[in-house]
Amino acid sequence: MPRCVPITPACGALSLPMNGYPFNGSGGKDGAATVGIRPEHIITGELVAKAPVKTKAKVNLIEPTGSDTLVDCEVAGQHFRVRMDGQSRVSVGEKLRLGFAPARVSLFDSKTELRL
Repeated sequence: MPRCVPITPACGALSLPMNGYPFNGSGGKDGAATVGIRPEHIITGELVAKAPVKTKAKVNLIEPTGSDTLVDCEVAGQHFRVRMDGQSRVSVGEKLRLGFAPARVSLFDSKTELRL
């Protein structure tokens, strides 16, 4: 299973509109939750302008893997991983613009780690 990247729901100024999230009934809607989004669901480049959620991330590590480049970065003090095209140009220390759709997010109970 592809790895989900957790960030806390209270990520500084980053707000995630979760209206319409399909809660599966395995946990309550109250309390702490961890947000998971797969690296391939993060948008970079010109498409960020059209993304429902936008933020910037500080690039900490770049892993070129051929057709993809994996980028470890930080969003509001939280670890975040992004998968970019292998031809993308990115530098350590850069502020990378990121975007994503809330429909691509999964919520997990922070205590039990069960998907909500």
